[in-house]
Amino acid sequence: EQCFAYRYLSVSQVNDILNIVTPFEGCILLPPVTTSDYFNQIFSEKGPIHIYSIFPLFKDEMDFIRDNGFLSFKELLQNTQAKEILNIRRQTLVPR
Repeated sequence: EQCFAYRYLSVSQVNDILNIVTPFEGCILLPPVTTSDYFNQIFSEKGPIHIYSIFPLFKDEMDFIRDNGFLSFKELLQNTQAKEILNIRRQTLVPR
């Protein structure tokens, strides 16, 4: 038997949580990009359930997405083998 838990948070609530304990300044909601497509959705009798990740971002990462587009940031995610989990110790993905 599987159990799914969820809670809806506003963008400002997520940002407040991230700013309290981390240097992150924002986040992006995205489908999993570093895992197999198999993990993108679960099928139920009521239809597919789409799985998304909330990926926290540093200011320079937000600037990178604005200046270069999400596809360039997606390449950084894949090339650096970053995981779409909250890791408060991770470094920025933007090359210096």
